[in-house]
Amino acid sequence: MTLQETNKILAIVCEVYPLFLKDRNPELTSALWQKLFEDDEYAMVETALMAFIATDTKGFPPSVGALKEQIRLLKQKSEMTEQEAWALVSKASSRSAYNAKEEFEKLPSEIRRIVGSYEQLHEWALMDVDEVQTVVASNFQRSYRAHRESQRKFDMLPSAVTDMVAKLTNMNPDAKKLFSGSDEDG
Repeated sequence: MTLQETNKILAIVCEVYPLFLKDRNPELTSALWQKLFEDDEYAMVETALMAFIATDTKGFPPSVGALKEQIRLLKQKSEMTEQEAWALVSKASSRSAYNAKEEFEKLPSEIRRIVGSYEQLHEWALMDVDEVQTVVASNFQRSYRAHRESQRKFDMLPSAVTDMVAKLTNMNPDAKKLFSGSDEDG
């Protein structure tokens, strides 16, 4: 989004929430919002803002994070629930006494990262079924939920920030994809 488009967004925010810029530096606010939304298309930010305004029941202006979350929700593909993810893992582990490597490779990459290795699937296959379906299931679902939340937050960051994270952690572009969870089969 350009600075001019950012100013249009801020004008809408100020129209609906007149105290938004009170005690703020408008130029600094505009520059900051522009930098944080530089990767987003104006139409998407405007749509997210309209959705925020239409559903706001508290009367407070949106934060950048609130609008980024609205954008994410508008763009969201249907995500696998933690129960659906566990069902895949459970099925794979039930077949992993002898075929753990093959079953592990069949899982989506995001789930493979949470499971860790085909050896883990094999270990679960040898455990008591009740323990796998309670303790292991609960731990996996908690890990899956935490991973999804972390991925959502990472995906809302501007590219300048993700590029800096990649640079600071010496990630190559392929590793950056893995870190964000945005590879092709996930």
